[in-house]
Amino acid sequence: MTGQIVTDNATVQELAQQLDDVRSRLRVLEDKEALASLMNRYCRTSDAKDWDAWMRCFVGDAEFEFGPFGTHIGREKIREVCEAAEAPYRDMQHSMTNMQFEIDGDTATGTAYLWFAGVPDPSNPAEHFDIGGPYRWEFRRTDEGWLLSRMHLRLAWTRGNEDASVF
Repeated sequence: MTGQIVTDNATVQELAQQLDDVRSRLRVLEDKEALASLMNRYCRTSDAKDWDAWMRCFVGDAEFEFGPFGTHIGREKIREVCEAAEAPYRDMQHSMTNMQFEIDGDTATGTAYLWFAGVPDPSNPAEHFDIGGPYRWEFRRTDEGWLLSRMHLRLAWTRGNEDASVF
C-alpha cells in the first residue's frame, strides 16, 4: 500500500472518518441533553415564578400558541400572558414526560406531554386545577445556547374547577 498508513487494518483516512462520525453523534447527544435541560429549566422557573429567568428560555421573536391563550409573539408578550394566567396559583407544578428531540444543524424540533397542576391555596392542596396535553416545539441554537423559537400546546384535558385564570 503505497502512500497509506495502515493501523489494525484501517487507514488514517478511515480512522479520521470514524472519528468525525463519533464527533457528529456526540454533538447530537449533547444537543439533545441541552434541549432537555432547557425544557426542565422552563418548568422549574415557571413553577418558581422566576419570570425573568423563564422568559430567557425563548428567543426574542418567539411564538407561543395555546388554545385558551391564543397565539402570542415576542418574549415580553409571552411572559405577560403566562404570568397573568398563572398568577392565581400560589404553588404550581409543570411536569413533562416523553420528551423527544430531532436536531437539524442549528435548529431542532421536539415533543412532550405536559401535566400542569396549579394550587391556589397551599393550605388546601387537595384543591387544584390540572391541565394536560401534547407540546410541539421548535428551537434555535443561539450565542446563548438553545432557545425556544416556537411553542404549541394543545389542551387535551382538564381536571378541577377554574374560575380565576385565563385557562
